[in-house]
Amino acid sequence: MTQQARSRREWINPVSHCRSRLAANGSNGKLSCSASPPAGIHWSYMLIAWDTYCPVVRLGEHVRQQLVTCGLIIEQRTPHQVTGEPMKFLTLADWTGMVETELFASTYRSYGLATVR
Repeated sequence: MTQQARSRREWINPVSHCRSRLAANGSNGKLSCSASPPAGIHWSYMLIAWDTYCPVVRLGEHVRQQLVTCGLIIEQRTPHQVTGEPMKFLTLADWTGMVETELFASTYRSYGLATVR
């Protein structure tokens, strides 16, 4: 597994990372050290505990089950059901893929605010 692929799956604590780099260099903390995510990964990506969410690529393993996922809403529409109640269609993307989903009226009432950009 490459360093970039590994870092996408594991939380890297910047403080611990710096201390381990300093210790490995035998500097006893006398050198400065900075930790940053690998190239191509935004720093905010590293702040998410990805291991607590179901990745998009594995959603098919959990049909008819309730779960938690996390990602970026890249497209959304808010039409109305036949009853006139609002609902929402979303395209959600994470680092493993994209998924199309819908929030019907009752779910939209409960969780719709969590989908506001």
